[in-house]
Amino acid sequence: MRRPYWALRNLYAPVGVLFGKFFAGLRETDSFGRHIPPAPFSFLPARAAVRSRDPRFLADTPDMARALATADDDGRDVFEHIPCGWKAAQAWAT
Repeated sequence: MRRPYWALRNLYAPVGVLFGKFFAGLRETDSFGRHIPPAPFSFLPARAAVRSRDPRFLADTPDMARALATADDDGRDVFEHIPCGWKAAQAWAT
């Protein structure tokens, strides 16, 4: 799930959509230190970003935080500049 998660985050953050990743059975805590029930299966959720709050949670990825803070859903096709061939898509992801 790591590569799809990374690609989706980078493609959709500039238009204000966030993706998460949850792994089956993994025990985690929220930002207040409370335990989150483990997911019954692995999944990638998507949600609209909260521009005033979400960039704080992206301290390890400052470029992503900046993209999210200035996000604008202007109707663009986020896949427009992504190549269709596998090798070219891998090169883009690198």
